Amino acid sequence: MKIVWAFVWGTFMLLAQEHNAVADCNTFVKSIKLMSKATEVNYKNITNLQQIIENEKDIQKVASAKKALEEMNEKTKTRASNRQYPQMYTELKKGYESNCGTFTAENNVTLTGMIERSITFNNILSKRLGDPLSLSKVRTTLEIQHAIEKAVTMYSQEMNNTAVQLLVRKEEKTYKASAGLADRGDGRVVKNDDLFEIGSATKVFTGIAIFQLIESGKLSLKTKLNTFYKAGEITKLANYKGKNYWNDITVEMLLGHTSGFIDYLNVYNDDAKALKILGGKEKHFSFDQLIHQAVAFGDANFKPGERHDYCNTGFIILGDIISKVSGLDWHDYIQKHILNKVGMPHTYFGSRIPQELREKMPKGYMAYKEVFMPPSLADSAGEIISTLDDLAALMKVWAEGKLYAKSETLKLQLNQGFHQHYKNIRTIFYGYAIMKIEGFYGHGGQTFGFQSYMAINPKNSDLYIIGVNDSTVGAMNFFTALEGIKIE
Repeated sequence: MKIVWAFVWGTFMLLAQEHNAVADCNTFVKSIKLMSKATEVNYKNITNLQQIIENEKDIQKVASAKKALEEMNEKTKTRASNRQYPQMYTELKKGYESNCGTFTAENNVTLTGMIERSITFNNILSKRLGDPLSLSKVRTTLEIQHAIEKAVTMYSQEMNNTAVQLLVRKEEKTYKASAGLADRGDGRVVKNDDLFEIGSATKVFTGIAIFQLIESGKLSLKTKLNTFYKAGEITKLANYKGKNYWNDITVEMLLGHTSGFIDYLNVYNDDAKALKILGGKEKHFSFDQLIHQAVAFGDANFKPGERHDYCNTGFIILGDIISKVSGLDWHDYIQKHILNKVGMPHTYFGSRIPQELREKMPKGYMAYKEVFMPPSLADSAGEIISTLDDLAALMKVWAEGKLYAKSETLKLQLNQGFHQHYKNIRTIFYGYAIMKIEGFYGHGGQTFGFQSYMAINPKNSDLYIIGVNDSTVGAMNFFTALEGIKIE
């Protein structure tokens, strides 16, 4: 087992340091696949150790297994403190680009998944000396509270004291825990009630608003975008292989990410590059500027409706449609019809949050370096700032159908429009502004400096809300680890 462990990490760092020496693209890709396979083997070895600790009656064998598992955890803790995880991603990505050319979204999923598996499987899903972390396996109130406190502390420490906030609801009881640094500069520790940027989890709010307007008869899923945008640069979003498909694009395609539009936020396929070009507190972006950013990068990715491909561009258009149809700015519509209705006093729009509250928030980081994402860059695709409690309230009210006038609306959102979200992952699906993972419905989010995840199981009301203040530290993976969901 130690040989596999050394091989995985040794190969990671060898490629990270010497990616330009790789002979060609095929060799590089084979190396990555080999590493991924070795990571899976290592995960199985950890699982075997856990089974020995839980089931073996021979005291000497149990002690040996505990020692081996502890050694793995200590090695991983050291690597995390040396900030090698973000470096691995960056350097391996450079290696791919050097040997294979353009780094696509699919490559990003593969590479990120491989590295996150090495982090998640080898640390979070593993049991520190046999103690349970999976909340699906613990039952008493004290066990759950102990488990989430332990998991949050472990995850924060292993991610170099990144701020981690967690709210869990199990069997109608709510538990909260937080750990890590809200500000690496002054050493301030994060608190349960601290604000955090929720990023693309904002799409849940935008989606709810659209369905409310559909219920009122002002829209339908089949409403075409040419109803609102007769001409102009925005129509070029639908250019594909010499033909324009603007007249075919519907609201449904935007909600389900099947429009084929270029994603204005991911045109660089590199968060660090995007941060350099688009980041900064002085920056402000208009709707037209964001549309131009997408159009400027060429034709659509595919013919409308052909497949699912995550796209922020569609959701800033949905925000603009909310404004056009409701007669209210989309911020004001969401404030009136969602935030006020649910009772979310500590939820704000990044472009409108009072400066004194912004300054008290945890800082946002990318690979442990402080960063800032202009709220207007995220817009109705991702600019909301909130808290654990407010988001828990939202998900509960949404899952009870209380944000809609008709019960059929929630049923539609829970059951229709789903596509496999990632090509090679069969357990994650995306519908109309909502993700589904093993019975949990919700959404993840990422800005330049934060990640978030919120999810609820409508059948039993179990719920998770997660916020972290580093965009390279996974929130959704933390949820799946806590719930004991295997991503495959």
